[in-house]
Amino acid sequence: MMNKYILSHCFCILRIRLLQVAVLDRNENFTDSDIHLIFSMLTGSATGYKTLFNFLLDHWYTVKEQFENKTFLWDGIVNFATSSFNTQEGYDKVSKLYMDHQDEFESADAIIKKALKIINQETKWNEENVPVIDNWLMKNLSKEDLEAIAASTSPSSILSTTNIPTTIKQLDTEIRFHG
Repeated sequence: MMNKYILSHCFCILRIRLLQVAVLDRNENFTDSDIHLIFSMLTGSATGYKTLFNFLLDHWYTVKEQFENKTFLWDGIVNFATSSFNTQEGYDKVSKLYMDHQDEFESADAIIKKALKIINQETKWNEENVPVIDNWLMKNLSKEDLEAIAASTSPSSILSTTNIPTTIKQLDTEIRFHG
């Protein structure tokens, strides 16, 4: 059986290669709609949107040139590459990208500004609410349920099909979310 880490790494290499062929090489087999769909599909996972972000970061000027007269694709890659982050680390990365290329976003300027605003809001929400949720889970779920959840969200289980418990003990605590 193939190691899950190796398989995950292979998928990452395939994503990068797909972006190279479709965007950098402008392979004629890929239409603009296909390229936009690739961007969209990559944002379905954390490794995917981070791959897309790093691709944009690493190939900024080439991508910008390729999409010079294709606002739909330029706006699309900026949107898909930046809008899925929701941590301070993600905010810092997107903010640095914006600061490094501040006058170069053109039609996508409003898109990245909106992404930064949303990432900032989500980061604040997470800081305020995740500890509250975490406390509630620790008090109300059994050790087995917590272990099952941890196993299903660990990096090594990305490609596995782990059953997540569907039963939760009777709610005897009120959870209050801020925001």
